Amino acid sequence: MLLATTSNSPEGMTSGGSPISRLALALLATLVLTAALLSGVLVLVNSANAWRGLLPAVVVATISAAVSLVPLALGIRSTKPERVMGAFILAGMVRMVVTLGGGMLAVSVGGYPLQATMLLLVAFYVAVLAVEATLLGKFLWGLKPERT
Repeated sequence: MLLATTSNSPEGMTSGGSPISRLALALLATLVLTAALLSGVLVLVNSANAWRGLLPAVVVATISAAVSLVPLALGIRSTKPERVMGAFILAGMVRMVVTLGGGMLAVSVGGYPLQATMLLLVAFYVAVLAVEATLLGKFLWGLKPERT
């Protein structure tokens, strides 16, 4: 499914909707898979404090991934690679600010454990970044070079 293409999309993107909807679906799947894998790790760690950090990490990671879709959606609309990469960098900065701000809000106001919350947020951040980079790389690879 990830390698199939359509005639109206760049060759590097998958079929079945717009590039941004595929990215949103991939990010949702990434968040769910990451939460499941981290839950397995937390079972092995067997620390109540670590479990308390999972809920705010999931909520903040979901919000930050959703907010980072806005600049990506604007960048993907362009066929210029510079704009797509600029949108990717902007999305990463927006996601970082929302992740750190949301994590610190959860810790300072919500009373969640600092170390567990922030460590779990790092795992979510890296997972989302990897998926965005992979899918945008495929998108950029499929763009036709402009003739000058």
